[in-house]
Amino acid sequence: MEKTTNSKNGAPRLKQLSDVPAIEESRNLLLRGRADVMKFVESPLVRACEIFFDKGIQTLASSCNPKDIAAGSAYVIINYGKLSPENQETARSFSQPIDYDNMRAVKIEIPITSESSVEDIEQTFASIADSFDHQDSVWIPTYTMEMMRKIYGIPDDMQLTPESFTEGSSMVWDPEKQVFYDSEELRTKASK
Repeated sequence: MEKTTNSKNGAPRLKQLSDVPAIEESRNLLLRGRADVMKFVESPLVRACEIFFDKGIQTLASSCNPKDIAAGSAYVIINYGKLSPENQETARSFSQPIDYDNMRAVKIEIPITSESSVEDIEQTFASIADSFDHQDSVWIPTYTMEMMRKIYGIPDDMQLTPESFTEGSSMVWDPEKQVFYDSEELRTKASK
């Protein structure tokens, strides 16, 4: 396993795709912040997915590990239906929209082989992500008190406060908008 040191956090930085461990549980997982990108996205795609996140673009899935060598490509799937018209045009320059888990998405792929370096893959996907414009984060879900009652099966006559849902969780209540967000980072991002 060939490694160097990552200058960002001092962690080992993998050089070859064959050394990248697969992260299996990330499909359609709501990324609640940049920390989730680091946790649920395979290392060659982290930088691109962080760029997408920072630009208000939702990543639905991604994969770049040794299992993808047989398929011959690594990919990032973004939510096409929640892109601005300008970003939809940019997305179509990479791939045509597809149906993906009851939504429209674009699967951005690049060819890979067993000789592909992590750095080359990272740079290629980062360059692709950089070609998109900043947009409003319209994909960030919000939940009213009524929605939370339904999600958790709580009767309407039971007295609740926002703290009933936020205490001990990452959920955040926005008193001005009267909605919950999945995290403070998402609330802040949605307010920009």
